Amino acid sequence: MERPNTILTMRNTKIGKNFWWDQVYEWEDVFCNMMHLNMQEITEMQMVINNLYRRLDKFLDIKLPNRRSIQNCLIFEMGTFKNNNIYNKQNIIPIVIDYLIPKEKTEAFSENYGNCDLVLLSNKNVCEYLKDKHLPVRVKHFPLSLADQYMLRGGKFEKKYDVVLAGRQSQKLLQYLLKYVSYHDKIRILVIGKYRKEELEKISGKELNGHFEVRTIGNRLEYMDYLRQSKVMLYTTAERNGWSWVTPRFLEGIASQCHILCEYEEDEDTNYWSIKDFSSSCNSYDKFEAQLDFYLMNDVDLEKYSKYLNRHLTSKRVELLNSILNEELIYD
Repeated sequence: MERPNTILTMRNTKIGKNFWWDQVYEWEDVFCNMMHLNMQEITEMQMVINNLYRRLDKFLDIKLPNRRSIQNCLIFEMGTFKNNNIYNKQNIIPIVIDYLIPKEKTEAFSENYGNCDLVLLSNKNVCEYLKDKHLPVRVKHFPLSLADQYMLRGGKFEKKYDVVLAGRQSQKLLQYLLKYVSYHDKIRILVIGKYRKEELEKISGKELNGHFEVRTIGNRLEYMDYLRQSKVMLYTTAERNGWSWVTPRFLEGIASQCHILCEYEEDEDTNYWSIKDFSSSCNSYDKFEAQLDFYLMNDVDLEKYSKYLNRHLTSKRVELLNSILNEELIYD
């Protein structure tokens, strides 16, 4: 295995213009700077070719040859390819952000990533499962991170809101929150995104009252600024196709000095991230109320938050990747 010299980026594609890709580009920038990588932009034409390639595999079962890439590349993949693709090459290392292949279709992972010398997986649950299957694809756990620019450098953020709702939410926690609001007149809740507002109104059966302030966001800087203005963030692990995993929003909450009020099932991934050191999983309203009351009356432990976050900065993942590559070179 050769060391990568290039990182493939989606930043100038149509789909890559969506602001949720901005965090990936922050990671890419750190990798490029620390590893002295070239950045190669994926074009819209390459996207079209890849879609054609995948359709030939899916509908006609035609396996086109996957030659080596000209460059030795890294690529962040948001989700897993369900069919063979042009990036399934020996000298391309995918960093899979969200693994979405169901367990009953595990063989698809070998087919669609089988040419890669190494696949890096962010979800520890998935990584341990695939290792136990002894597939012909080398996999390594490669947890996600937060770019070094969000390192806590001292000082407290001024808090305007009591609770922030951002990203996917637990229906149970939302129900608890609505009940809490009915008993607490002065609580201020920031709702990021129109969809979250509609979700709350569907649960409550009525329009949101003055406790809730709804904001839409257009970029990542605005998003992080809203988190920093909030005391408590409701958080739940992602679940899809039988898998669950911790998302970067957990780190964003830590970097924003938010208390994290969670619902989750304890597993390999939540244990890796030590979520229980920040919040137990709320499984009753009484527990939710007691925990939220405590959070609203107390500041976070900035020293604890800073030490934790420093272990999960993107620069630390660059160090981890270099260590993995050294191991793989020895293995070869």
